[in-house]
Amino acid sequence: MGDEVSKTDGGTSTDPERLTSQIGNLNAALKAERDALAAMKAQVATREKADADAEVARLQKAGEHKALYDAEKTAREALAARVAAYEAKEAARAAAAKTAGDAIVAGWAEADRTLDPAGLDPEARLDHVRRLDARLKGAGDHLATGTRTQGGTKAAIPAACLQDPSRPRGMDDDRWYTIWKGLPNGKKYAAGATKT
Repeated sequence: MGDEVSKTDGGTSTDPERLTSQIGNLNAALKAERDALAAMKAQVATREKADADAEVARLQKAGEHKALYDAEKTAREALAARVAAYEAKEAARAAAAKTAGDAIVAGWAEADRTLDPAGLDPEARLDHVRRLDARLKGAGDHLATGTRTQGGTKAAIPAACLQDPSRPRGMDDDRWYTIWKGLPNGKKYAAGATKT
């Protein structure tokens, strides 16, 4: 009976060489599994470290973006305050120009009030109304038709000057008289050769 292979209740061999071989194989497989587990743990640790580094970088970048956002928000709020102040100042200036223009127009005769321009912004209207007022009153740089200033006094512009056919359309009387005096017809009139 010594040559027979002894078996345990589970039907496995109890031969010492074979058991040693199986244990060696199991130990080698266990070592391979442990090495694979260690490699996987190293990969997981490397990945976790990379993820943690990426998260730190993302948070730092988010902090930088937040700082940039806060700086831009502060600048935008300051600009909005400046724009609001400018708009309030502009509205006050426009209201003052409208009031001044209305006061000038109120001093005009009823028939002249139709000259009040419509559709202009308040400052342009005020400028236009001031010029019209100066013309209506015969003062300022535009004198009433048919007169000129000479040494602070008004003298009549000769009719020959006003009726000259070479006079450009739209030129005011004073300017035309200054030009006309240098023309042949003006020189003749000044010399007394022709009077009309």
